[in-house]
Amino acid sequence: MGAQLMAPKGDELKRCAESFFDDFSARGWRDSKGIPLANWQPAARKYARSWATNNVQHGRQGSTGRNDANAGRRYE
Repeated sequence: MGAQLMAPKGDELKRCAESFFDDFSARGWRDSKGIPLANWQPAARKYARSWATNNVQHGRQGSTGRNDANAGRRYE
């Protein structure tokens, strides 16, 4: 049985919402086919489902933040 998807909550919800806003603002509030959004709510729900799916696939569901990319590296 696959992992159950959970809607983003707390800080994860804030990051998802900011990412949605940034992504669609950059595209001029148009969908992936270039059609202007008539209603942003369905697009936001779809974006949140994608966000949750990607986080489950990458093992980040419920994580409290990102790991430092340089953690454990030594620079000499």
